[in-house]
Amino acid sequence: NPELTMEIYIKPTAQGAKDWLLGHDNSDYDRSIIVRDERYNGIAMGIGTSYPSTVSYPALNHWTQVIATFSKASGKATVYKNDGNGVEEMQQKDSGGDSGGENNIGLNGLKNYGSHNFVGCIAQVQIINEVLTPGAIRILYDRFDDVTANGCDFAACAAESDCGVNAECDGAGICQCKSGFMGDPYLECQDVDECAAATATLTNGQCRGVGGAAAHDHFVNGITKKPLTIEECED
Repeated sequence: NPELTMEIYIKPTAQGAKDWLLGHDNSDYDRSIIVRDERYNGIAMGIGTSYPSTVSYPALNHWTQVIATFSKASGKATVYKNDGNGVEEMQQKDSGGDSGGENNIGLNGLKNYGSHNFVGCIAQVQIINEVLTPGAIRILYDRFDDVTANGCDFAACAAESDCGVNAECDGAGICQCKSGFMGDPYLECQDVDECAAATATLTNGQCRGVGGAAAHDHFVNGITKKPLTIEECED
């Protein structure tokens, strides 16, 4: 996506030569978070070329939150670092053009290059198809303590109350978003507007929607005719 925000929480336990995360590896427009690479001398972004970073490397055995935004529209990429102790850093650079190529983003390392792997713990990853504003970045910063509270240990849930808003605990002790919701099951899951996709084929007159969406689709012979309110669907 040409407008993109990537967020990751990391706790490095070893210092590698090239630690690349969420790597897209797309030549001129890598779209990646680089937490260690001597060519940059600090936390950086994949923008198709190396550059001197002003954002310091993450400390070993300490949680660090890294966020990177990429905008094809503005031609800018921005990296943010939060160490959880009040030290916040940011750097913006011009980004290269999207030359095509790889379509997928990997979690750790790069598909076409070896020895680019991060060693340590990862607490949370988010990829959002828009460039978040500084105000939205601040909201993500404010979640630092909640996200890193369990450290590297996995805390199994025992009941729904152990999970986030609109989430439930499954039989394996893992929090999952309830049907019709998506997001972070340990913090909050948001209502999904199934009507926006309109991909289901339903029988005549049936209305679709899970979790309280305000508008539902009305199908006639499997063809979406128009969105109706819940009340109209019930009529």
